[in-house]
Amino acid sequence: MKRRNSLIVFLLKELQPDTRAFTSMINGVITKGMLKESEDLFTEMVEKGPTPDDITYNIMVRGSLLHKDIDKAMQLLNAMINRRFSLNATNTFILEDLVAAHGPKSKFIGLVDKILPKHQNRDNVISVEAVV
Repeated sequence: MKRRNSLIVFLLKELQPDTRAFTSMINGVITKGMLKESEDLFTEMVEKGPTPDDITYNIMVRGSLLHKDIDKAMQLLNAMINRRFSLNATNTFILEDLVAAHGPKSKFIGLVDKILPKHQNRDNVISVEAVV
């Protein structure tokens, strides 16, 4: 763990990565199940730059949802709404399934109208499993 963190510190300090490089690193650590490290990289971006873009946010939302950190996902989704970022297709499907599974009492129901594309809303959100 210490060696891994020192590599991240080296990359950030010596290479001065841009948004795309940060986003790639975040995606890589999320893929390996290292949500804490992805949050650290994301925080580094927010505090020191470069500015995270919609792709970065979508990766962080996906990681939070897949690792069942619903509160973090909610924070990120609200930040996306404030920045007028769009939710990608993968996260849209995950969010739709969560709303369908939890019904009208879902934590996400209030975000559905704000973040899903205009042609979708909570009235026509269905679970993929319900179709199969």
